[in-house]
Amino acid sequence: MPVRQIDGYQLTHGRGRGARIVLTTFGSLGDLHPYVAIALGLQARGHDPVIATSDLYQSRVQALGLGFCPVRPDRVEQLGDPGMMERMRETKRGPDQVFRDMFMPSLRESYLDTLAAARGADLLISHTLAFATRLVAERTGIPWVSSVLQPLALFSAYDPPAVGPAALVSSLLALGPAVHRPLVRGAKWSLRGWSEPWHELRAEVGLPPTDQNPI
Repeated sequence: MPVRQIDGYQLTHGRGRGARIVLTTFGSLGDLHPYVAIALGLQARGHDPVIATSDLYQSRVQALGLGFCPVRPDRVEQLGDPGMMERMRETKRGPDQVFRDMFMPSLRESYLDTLAAARGADLLISHTLAFATRLVAERTGIPWVSSVLQPLALFSAYDPPAVGPAALVSSLLALGPAVHRPLVRGAKWSLRGWSEPWHELRAEVGLPPTDQNPI
């Protein structure tokens, strides 16, 4: 299987001669496997898919004959922090810990790694947490597809996430979008501070400002 060197990274290519498609993801095996399945389907159709994610999964991905490129943050380092998972499980500050401690400090590195992985790509496909991919797509002009694995991330006023006791969830769902819409707006407003590093990096790489929240 041919190997090409790009900015210090080795990208192992699949056998297809179609479009080169880079799939960026981050997280657990539950965040990896859906993109591996897509990549295998693309490869079967003659395309050249590359999985871009933490190097923890490199051997697993390459064993399937798929291209791989490492993208920080490195989950090996995070798994070595005994307090990280405990902080993530906190009811009130767990999600905040994920973004502030895990993703945002490595955002610039993620951007550089994703930019290297995207060299020569015809299409980028990103996981919800692969925040740098949108910046790379806008900077390079490569077509980009954003994907969602968890319905919770859709923030829908018409079909809000069902969390909490079943009876309470049923009663809340019956209230309809007129009630859910301001709740969704409030949730989005509460997340605005999490994306400040993303907006700062956006300006740093020469992209115009936006009021959209990548989260």
